[in-house]
Amino acid sequence: MRDFPNILNLRSLGGIPTKDGSLVRAGTLLRSADLGQATPEECALLAGRYQVRTIIDLRMRNERRQAPDPQIPGIEQVEVPLLPMKALGVVREDYNWAELITMRWNPDDYDMRRIYEHLVDEATSDEWQTIFQVLLDNHDGAVLWLCTNGKDRTGAVAAILLSALGVRRSDIIEDYLVTNRHLAGRRRQIMAECAKRGMKPAISDRMGALIDARAEYLAAMFHAITERYGGVEGFLRDICKLDAADLRQLRYLYLQ
Repeated sequence: MRDFPNILNLRSLGGIPTKDGSLVRAGTLLRSADLGQATPEECALLAGRYQVRTIIDLRMRNERRQAPDPQIPGIEQVEVPLLPMKALGVVREDYNWAELITMRWNPDDYDMRRIYEHLVDEATSDEWQTIFQVLLDNHDGAVLWLCTNGKDRTGAVAAILLSALGVRRSDIIEDYLVTNRHLAGRRRQIMAECAKRGMKPAISDRMGALIDARAEYLAAMFHAITERYGGVEGFLRDICKLDAADLRQLRYLYLQ
């Protein structure tokens, strides 16, 4: 979205088709990285022209403390840390570049798949319920959800929500992978910082698993959902506590 050069990976889900031929309603569902670098003008645009009424911050407390989002008049900000404690040993407080650059953490595809599996663990039920309650309570304007890079937790929420709205899995994955284009600049910045510090070239391999959006990450999440709950319908029912009326309401609010 060109109006927001200082907000990384900000985009709308509007226009994504569902299996029955509906489209995700334009201007109602937005996703992004954190807003720590947003200008006052960009914040005003979110609340004004883009009619964002609620922001769901999926980050942990320490992440919010390190990169606090601005308080925006007219927008309610809801903190929903979507990461169970059991995942912290894998994620190392999510995107801890200091440990990565000093070679004290070697993230790989296996690590990232485990993180995605943890995002749909039973321990996250309260968080998922809160997320969907915010979405169900939104009757005017847009909801924006975010995390550090707008990739993993934000991508997981987008994937589950689009599933609830009846979007094909292939279209969900296609939207998820768009993140790679939006994070290309951040990747270059990180690599430049590594080169400046004289880090070994092998760092790029380690960084790639962490910064990339890869289809196998979402596949791991959906596989875990199938194994634990019998499929997305079971996850929405048992973990998100959504019934048939809730799903109809979501589709009424966010499809056209």
